Amino acid sequence: MGMLEGPPKPAALARILKPWFDKQKRTAWKPKVRAGSGQLTDSKFGGHPWLSPRDSWPLCKGCDRPLELFVQLNLEEVPEAVAGRFGKGLLQLFYCRHNCSDGGYEYFNEWMSHVRVVAPSGSGQELPARREKGAFPPKRIVGWREVQDWPKSSEHEQLGLVQKFDFDANTFDVRCDQFGIELKGLPLESHYEYDEQVFSKGIPLGDKLGGWPCWIQSPDYPRCPQCSSIMQFVWQLDSEDHVPFMFGDSGCGYLFQCKRHKRVVAFGWDCH
Repeated sequence: MGMLEGPPKPAALARILKPWFDKQKRTAWKPKVRAGSGQLTDSKFGGHPWLSPRDSWPLCKGCDRPLELFVQLNLEEVPEAVAGRFGKGLLQLFYCRHNCSDGGYEYFNEWMSHVRVVAPSGSGQELPARREKGAFPPKRIVGWREVQDWPKSSEHEQLGLVQKFDFDANTFDVRCDQFGIELKGLPLESHYEYDEQVFSKGIPLGDKLGGWPCWIQSPDYPRCPQCSSIMQFVWQLDSEDHVPFMFGDSGCGYLFQCKRHKRVVAFGWDCH
């Protein structure tokens, strides 16, 4: 294993760690939107979702009021690079915008949320049976902006990039066995600069398709209740980005899907 003593500048540290960051790099897509709900099967924030003639509008089990459509994603209108990755149909998230009870942040807890993948057929319902004033202004997703993304530092150790702190000596070490990297005795007072310029490369909070979850707390990947496999990350829904709603204290929501069972989807969120 190669060793490098002494504190490198942030740019030099970035060059040393480049092989690891290159391996973790993923593409994500930021939505481009236009006001209006568009067609019932369009990808959108708010507005009218596609509902079959047999569907009733989902209600909150806490307050019995209609759940709001937060996002609908047409899985056949995603960027070409991920075509087919998430299957077919419409991924829909309904959520209670009244914050009527606790527990809405938990995966698979449908007390105040409803998330599903549906296969649209026919014309659907033009006029939902039950709505109320104050619904979110609809925004149709009309395109995508491609960006590069990396995991949050809270996931680095599990992915092989380890930082070890010695608070008595006011130093820390950085190690990545896979690429033969070992940096010892870096000054602790430089860690903030390193973290800002090197370790925190990922996209800031915001709505996006794919990439890495921008975790606010610790990583929390749900498992499929059918096969127990870790579910794939699909969508990040940030507070007050395209939807005028705040999850807890400036929180962020995450949509996951089982790779094998495409109809198994989960939504959860965390906050500061």
